[in-house]
Amino acid sequence: MNHASLTLSAEQSLFVIAERPLQRIALAEVIRDCGFVLLECIPPDRLSDQHLALNPSLWLIDVSDEAAVMERIGFDAPVMLGLEPAPLQSNRVEFGKWMRKLSRKLLKLLGPPILIEHPGHTDTEVDASPPLNWEFLGVIGASMGGPAAVKAFLDAMPCHLPIAFVLAQHIDAYMQETLPRILSRHNQWNCAIIREEGAELAMGTVLIVPVNQQVSFQRNGKISVVAERWPGHYQPSISTVMSRATQIFGTRVIHLIFSGMGDDGSDVAADVVQGGSQIWAQTADSCTCSSQPDSIRATGQVSFNGTAEAMAHRLENYLHTFGSRSS
Repeated sequence: MNHASLTLSAEQSLFVIAERPLQRIALAEVIRDCGFVLLECIPPDRLSDQHLALNPSLWLIDVSDEAAVMERIGFDAPVMLGLEPAPLQSNRVEFGKWMRKLSRKLLKLLGPPILIEHPGHTDTEVDASPPLNWEFLGVIGASMGGPAAVKAFLDAMPCHLPIAFVLAQHIDAYMQETLPRILSRHNQWNCAIIREEGAELAMGTVLIVPVNQQVSFQRNGKISVVAERWPGHYQPSISTVMSRATQIFGTRVIHLIFSGMGDDGSDVAADVVQGGSQIWAQTADSCTCSSQPDSIRATGQVSFNGTAEAMAHRLENYLHTFGSRSS
C-alpha cells in the first residue's frame, strides 16, 4: 500500500491578536483543542509586515482599537471580532463553557480540521507524526550568574526523564556560542542553540533560544524562528518565551527562573499560572544575582523555591510522580 503522512491543511490556519496575555493563552488553547493551525498569538504592538504576509484563514482580534488593526491587515480580511473575555482557567466550569461556545463558532465557520494526505513509500499503514518522547517542557530563564546555576541544575538532573528544556539566557550573542559547551560539560545533556526553522524539542536536550531571533512553539514540538528582535528591553525575552510556551503546552510547562539581574518574566507570571503552568525559582542566597528570581517571587506566583540542585531533585521527583513514561 501507499505509505502516506497526514498534516493539517494550511487553509485552516488562525492568527490571534489580543491585548491581554490571559486572553491570548485562552484563545490559543481553544484553537489547539479544535485542531486548527495557530500561526501566531501576539499583542497588537508586535504585528509586523512578515505576519501580514502569512494570510491566515481567520484573524481572531480582541483589542480596544480594532480599526487600527483592521487598517493594517486590510478591511477585507477574514476576521472574528467581539470575542468574549475568557474566564479564569481556575474556574473550570465557566472556562469550559466559554471554550465550547467559541469552539462551536470556529468549527461552524471553518468546518472540521482538514487532513491532507501526502503520498509516500509503499507500506501497510498511514504514517502519522511520531509521538513526542517528552511529556513536560521546562522553560529555563536566567541572566547574570545564570550559566553556573543552570549547569549546576543540569549536572544534578537525569537526562532520561520525559522532559525537554528550552533556555532563555540573557547573554551577548558572541558569548552565547560558548553556552552549549559550558552547559553540557561533565553531564549527558545535549545542549544546542536554535539556529534555523525545524528545531525540535526532545528528551535529553536543552535548546538555547537565540539572542537575535525570536522563536515560537508548535504543538508537535517543532520550533519556528523569526528573524526579528525580541520585544521589550531584554534579549532574548524570557517573558515572551514563557507566554508562548504556556499558550501551546499549558499545564505541561514548568518555568524555572535562575540567577539574574532585572525582572524579566515577572510581568507574565500571573498569566502563565492562570494558563496552567508552574513557576519555580532559585533561592536568593544561592544566586550570584537574585533580583530576577526575587522579582518573580514578589508576584506571589512561585510554587517552589530552592537551590539549583534542589530544583533538579524536586523536578526529578515530580516527573517520576506525574510522568507516565518516566523511569
